[in-house]
Amino acid sequence: MTDTALTPGAAQMRAAHARLRERLPAGWPTDASGVALESFLTRGLPGTDIEEWRYTSLAAFAGRLASALEASAEAAAQPAADPPLAAALRAAVPGPVLCLTDGQLEPGADLPAGLQIRPAARLLPGLAPVGISALADLNAAFARDGLNLAVAANAGPQGVLLIHERAASATTVGQPRVRLSLAGGSHLSVVLLATGGSATTSNAVVEVDAEAGSVLHLVQLHEGAAGAQRIARTELRLGAGASARVTSVDLGSSLSRQDVVVHLAGDDASVDVAGLCAGPSGTHVDHHLDLQHAGRHTASRTLYRSVVDSGGRVVFNGRIVVGVGAAGSDAALTNRNLLLGPGAEIDTKPELEIHTDDVRCSHGATTGQLDPAALFYLRSRGVPAAEARRLLIGAFADELLARIGLPTAEAALRNRIHALLEAAGGLAQ
Repeated sequence: MTDTALTPGAAQMRAAHARLRERLPAGWPTDASGVALESFLTRGLPGTDIEEWRYTSLAAFAGRLASALEASAEAAAQPAADPPLAAALRAAVPGPVLCLTDGQLEPGADLPAGLQIRPAARLLPGLAPVGISALADLNAAFARDGLNLAVAANAGPQGVLLIHERAASATTVGQPRVRLSLAGGSHLSVVLLATGGSATTSNAVVEVDAEAGSVLHLVQLHEGAAGAQRIARTELRLGAGASARVTSVDLGSSLSRQDVVVHLAGDDASVDVAGLCAGPSGTHVDHHLDLQHAGRHTASRTLYRSVVDSGGRVVFNGRIVVGVGAAGSDAALTNRNLLLGPGAEIDTKPELEIHTDDVRCSHGATTGQLDPAALFYLRSRGVPAAEARRLLIGAFADELLARIGLPTAEAALRNRIHALLEAAGGLAQ
């Protein structure tokens, strides 16, 4: 069940929604928005009494949501500065940049041939039915713009597209919404950079509809400044023979929750999912994976790693379900976690659920500290203690960072991870 006690009052939310409808662009699907609101009010925000949210409380998020709804008719505050990762990644990733600030798409980007921005009004209703996720319903109810990007059949740009999702105002709860539609035989490489300024709050939805034979390379990066909160749901639906490579790197914030939901709907569809979670002191990072094998002869590979410092917390839950009729499925899930000091916390739960025969499936998780023998070896060769720890942490993270395929961006991420850990003392213990 969900916790309606956390949720702002129905009258307050309906009044805020009515004010929003007065400012929506012509043609916006207000009926779908209203249905999503009523679904959210029926369920409320998820509480820690349900398993998927056992380790992550939304009490602080609920308070910010209530304040934002109350102030929704007032002028926005001065935008907060982006965290350091934003400038580094925008410089490191070549190609066009599409920017959403507090859910609003900024104009002006020139797109290469084969890409088309469709009307944002078509973002609703979403790919997932109303009622699947309370937070996705909240997004659908209060979204007022977004990015609806389509790739033409048998087409796709040669370079990498950067989408920068910015949370800039501390007086709102942004509801950014992105849909990537890949027609049959198309391909797309995209970096989704999500940043939150100080004390900002956002609730994002990313949807990917990949038709038969299409190929997607999706990199999701996140860093929030002090006090930032971000909740996100990324949902992918892959048709027959479609493939996706998804890499998520989360540098944390006071609250970072990322749900990745993958539907291998068509026969011979495949996905390769990997994630790297950094948990410096004072951060709470929660990543959930829900991977559904529905088609025959589908394949999935999943690798998540976490680096957690004293005073930081990382949660990982990976669930793979092989459905009835998904014969010939091949699935593997691995989770590796590195604790850098006392008070570092990791909660991990890999799950495997099989409802058919003729499958190959495996899952497992390990948690440990830096190898004392490796540290001793480096120290005996004259490497200072902090540098020795930096090298070992880098080796642990590099396999994930190398998946990005952009050396300058990988270096920028590596430097930010080291800087965050150094500031928190994780390199000096």
